Amino acid sequence: MRNLTVFHGARWRAAYAWQIGSRYGQARIKERKSIVEHVFGTLKHWMGKIPLKLRGLRKVQTEINLYAAGYNMKRYASLAPIGELIEEVASWNPVRTATTA
Repeated sequence: MRNLTVFHGARWRAAYAWQIGSRYGQARIKERKSIVEHVFGTLKHWMGKIPLKLRGLRKVQTEINLYAAGYNMKRYASLAPIGELIEEVASWNPVRTATTA
């Protein structure tokens, strides 16, 4: 007698594997790697390829937010003239930002 075990998501997994193997799926993977993976690779490089220092969902989210803010600031500084960046930081009003959000 032979037992065959089929996992709950087996049908979905097979359909996903077929979709990823298609030409459309390969194009989407290539697009994602060119946009998103660069950011994660840069953050991982900054972190020294070590695990997160904090534990707990809120603490880890705060740590990730700090890395993302640093990445965004560095990216913005490379795209905008430094004078424009300084003006924008100087004119930033946390009270106005908190009430509009």
